[in-house]
Amino acid sequence: MGDTDIEFLTKPEEYLAISTPDQLVDEYPQHFEKTQLINEQITFERSCNNRGGTETERFFCTSRTICTISSDGKYDIWDLNMTDPQVLTSIAIKVNGLRIRNQDTKTNRTETTEIAGYDRKVKVTYLPPTKENSDYIIETLNRRRQLLQK
Repeated sequence: MGDTDIEFLTKPEEYLAISTPDQLVDEYPQHFEKTQLINEQITFERSCNNRGGTETERFFCTSRTICTISSDGKYDIWDLNMTDPQVLTSIAIKVNGLRIRNQDTKTNRTETTEIAGYDRKVKVTYLPPTKENSDYIIETLNRRRQLLQK
């Protein structure tokens, strides 16, 4: 065990409560559904999480990356067919591209992808593992958890 394995203990202000899709599902299992594409595990937030009808984005993960997805304003992102492999693949390709291009920047990045056959554009925002993003994820999902309990 090297020094870097426990380095986070010396900087608790930088501790990330949630930084991976697995941590997200472990903490909020009732909020997410997993599915397998050919070479990629996909995790997405269930539609029932928009119970209040006010949420305009939802969480979407590949095996190594947490993102949010939102619509271009022409449809409700919660109505997107998350059982269609074409939808999942289109979004996953964009997620992986964003991760590869931005993994060293620690900055949120948003790009748009079009889902062929649906005439829908999806905005994908890459959430790198930072303290701010971890806090945002927890705050958002705790708020949604409270809405579900009402």
